[in-house]
Amino acid sequence: MWSDVLKTVRSILEPVRDAKNEPERPVNRAGVEATLATRGNVAMQSTTPSETAKRAIRLKEFPKSTEITHTPPEWYLAACNPSLVKQPYKLATDENGFILPDPVSKPGCPAVIFLGDSVVESMYAHPQTRFCSRLQDILGKEEGAYVAVLNAGYSGATVLHSFNTFMNKIIPLRPAAVVLMTGISDAYVSVVKDSFWCRDCWMEPIIHLEHTNPDMDPDRRSEPSLDDQRRLMTMFAAASRTFAVPVCFATVPHCQVFEGEWVGKMFKSRADFDYVVTPRQRVNDVTRRVAIKEGVPLFDIEADLVHRTDIFYDMFHLNPVGGEAVARSLIKGGFIDKLQLMASN
Repeated sequence: MWSDVLKTVRSILEPVRDAKNEPERPVNRAGVEATLATRGNVAMQSTTPSETAKRAIRLKEFPKSTEITHTPPEWYLAACNPSLVKQPYKLATDENGFILPDPVSKPGCPAVIFLGDSVVESMYAHPQTRFCSRLQDILGKEEGAYVAVLNAGYSGATVLHSFNTFMNKIIPLRPAAVVLMTGISDAYVSVVKDSFWCRDCWMEPIIHLEHTNPDMDPDRRSEPSLDDQRRLMTMFAAASRTFAVPVCFATVPHCQVFEGEWVGKMFKSRADFDYVVTPRQRVNDVTRRVAIKEGVPLFDIEADLVHRTDIFYDMFHLNPVGGEAVARSLIKGGFIDKLQLMASN
């Protein structure tokens, strides 16, 4: 049964490969910006690697200070509802490779960084409709709270990838807060035998620089295991305390209502739908339980938006209505109060 789940996920998240032979997010196969060929997705890679330097620890990030444009291809659009329009979508990054909000933040504002996978990244959204942009804009215009909301999302990023980014890239920047909003990729690896350390080309934490690996790790579990997710999120909480960089957790919204023309087209039965949805619910439940146990502030976006069917262009990626809804859910969940509390501590 879980093979059906993986096939459904792959229909949406089919990767292509860039010049580094590393799997990437869906892009227009007809051509992408030249900057993609120089994307910085690995940590500690020499420009002239020796014969022994054939592997690198993966750092899922965008190149710094650049603009990239993506247009969703036809094969991708075929798995989406009409709220995703075929047109170019721009993505601009700052000097650290974080996706910039639009409009840009005021100089000198405290920074809040969102970590996560493609839900946070929001590649196929216009800059001003991504939830990080909407959050920053609403906070400033309606609440008089000026913060820089930076987007460190990256397609296929698991909580392990996010932990690597947090430890090696974000801690030295000393942001006001970090919000970890991961889950979709974690649900995927929960059915892989080697978990977050699998050989799947999208998920593997160590990559080979001189050759490619098979697309999917063939070793599967009969049932999902979330033990490693729990351990890694506990490590996140411990690292936050140790390095005095405040971290919040957020559950990930996803489609959970079995109704509508698009859902009927994508799933033959309610059972098929539930096989996809249930692992994501379980991952979000781990996020809640670790947050409670470790005393980490939580934004329960999944619970707040559980009945919404109008905020996604597929099963979990946000359309413009979703960007607005998630931003307002964060504010409703006490975003300003949580920031002030963490600053006082």
